[in-house]
Amino acid sequence: TKVLHENVEKVQRGLNLTGWNFCSNGTSGNITRIIIGWDSTECLVHCIHSAQQWMTCKVRNLKSNMRLTVTFVYGMNTPVDRQDLWAYLCRQSIGQGQRSLLLMGDFNATLKASDNKGGDVRWAGHKNDFGNCLLAAQLHSISYSGLRYTWHNGQIIKT
Repeated sequence: TKVLHENVEKVQRGLNLTGWNFCSNGTSGNITRIIIGWDSTECLVHCIHSAQQWMTCKVRNLKSNMRLTVTFVYGMNTPVDRQDLWAYLCRQSIGQGQRSLLLMGDFNATLKASDNKGGDVRWAGHKNDFGNCLLAAQLHSISYSGLRYTWHNGQIIKT
């Protein structure tokens, strides 16, 4: 999401999530790209690093005491601007030790050509960046259930 920093609290209140806590990566005068919310009766969340394209948090489930690190991602639109993201994710995974690392969010990149729908069908070299990052970081994509394509940019493609 992109929210003016001054409007973040208004957005959070509008969600009407009683007992929830929030943190975001916006700073005064800037756009907030990531807002994280959690039920404070279920888990503890501590943000350990924040930048324009990511927020990394230590998370502890209060019932099971399970601990993990979660990096929430909202990747930039251009391949060049995502280079900082890929570099950070590689560094982050190396420093994890035995703690589980979960990445989630909108990477604005796909792992393979079949993940694309519409747009440029050529597979340019920069499209390997996401997969190369996961490989270098020794991370794996997990399976999912639900809708395959959940976002549309509103453009009408004429055939």
